[in-house]
Amino acid sequence: LIDHNYYPISPDMRLREFIEIVKKTDYDFFPVIDPKTNTYIGVIHVDDIRAYLFDPNLYDTILVEELIDPSIPTVSLEQEL
Repeated sequence: LIDHNYYPISPDMRLREFIEIVKKTDYDFFPVIDPKTNTYIGVIHVDDIRAYLFDPNLYDTILVEELIDPSIPTVSLEQEL
């Protein structure tokens, strides 16, 4: 299953910006994509960072790249299942 409906997130985005995106969508997973190379870096699962979402003191100090879970396996369209 390939999900084409996603909201890509930049690794240099501040937590404050990311929270605004989370508020406007109903997604639980957000792929982090390098904007220069369009390369997948990892994913952020909202449940994994819930504690950060409710601490306004962190909104401007944490970057998205610090919240990435790079261990989620992926496949490309070229790979056989």
